[in-house]
Amino acid sequence: MCKSVQFQLSPCKVEADGVSVVTFGIICGTVAFEDISDNRELVLGLVKLLNRLQPEPRHLESIIEDFLNRPSLRGDRYFPLETGCIESF
Repeated sequence: MCKSVQFQLSPCKVEADGVSVVTFGIICGTVAFEDISDNRELVLGLVKLLNRLQPEPRHLESIIEDFLNRPSLRGDRYFPLETGCIESF
């Protein structure tokens, strides 16, 4: 059996145009992606999903890309994170 990996939420303070904002990323061992979103619940939902499904950390970049490009974040479709079902509004 493969060794379990732990994905963690990583808060980061980002400054743009003199305004300080907290954004969130994901860390797993030596693999880290910062500033994924300022929506804590969105990134935390992905962290929980990653910990449940246990993908290899080397796939994290493409997983994050796919997650951020899923239809529900574009507002044109409903995509429940837990079931993977896609339904039109």
